[in-house]
Amino acid sequence: SNRSKMAASAASVGFLASLFTPIGPIGGTLAGLGVGLAAGEGRFHDFLFGEKDENGKKVHGEGLIGSIGNVIETHWLKPLKNT
Repeated sequence: SNRSKMAASAASVGFLASLFTPIGPIGGTLAGLGVGLAAGEGRFHDFLFGEKDENGKKVHGEGLIGSIGNVIETHWLKPLKNT
């Protein structure tokens, strides 16, 4: 999609720019990717936290943060509670 192409090109620019900064190539790539995603269509917040309708109810899942939280709870916290 156009959004992923834009994020990939921003990550490439971040990588090249990082060769001249103290954060290194990995940090620059991640920073460039973050900027590319944030700039893409203004949907970065929805990607992270999930979409909401006009009434404030979640429409399409919980976003990346909610998904990561579910994985942590399911695979790390619940097994620790059961031991």
